[in-house]
Amino acid sequence: MLDGPLSLTGTWTFDGTSCLNGNGAVLDLSGGGQLIVESGATLNLNDIHVTGLGNTAGKILMNGPGSIVKTSNASFKLDDDVTTNLGSLYVHGPSTMQLGTKSWTFNADGNLTVDGTTLWLDYLDDPGHLGTINAPDPIYEAGVWYANN
Repeated sequence: MLDGPLSLTGTWTFDGTSCLNGNGAVLDLSGGGQLIVESGATLNLNDIHVTGLGNTAGKILMNGPGSIVKTSNASFKLDDDVTTNLGSLYVHGPSTMQLGTKSWTFNADGNLTVDGTTLWLDYLDDPGHLGTINAPDPIYEAGVWYANN
């Protein structure tokens, strides 16, 4: 549980089922901080603002296809493009990806699920090229349902 803003420059590793309740605070990973979710583990991120994410900045790393990060009332601010190669980001409560001009890519073994809630995309009023979310096998994209996924 966070009781105020925190700049993480080290590594926090989560195994089993864990919950990080931010109490509305900012967890800044821009100094190289990492949240590592072990294979088969679940990390619940609730009421938290995670900033400083990127392939060359702070990271949320899932170490296996069974790694899950569940979000509710969470926001993620990208400092750089983000690539998720393993595990699942599971949005089960309102959450926001503050992309600006950056993109978040989920590769073949990385999954994004939005389950019965809203995932907001915030472009941070940037007039340039807008960032995107790239996910394999979407079931709904650009106003079209894909029944085979």
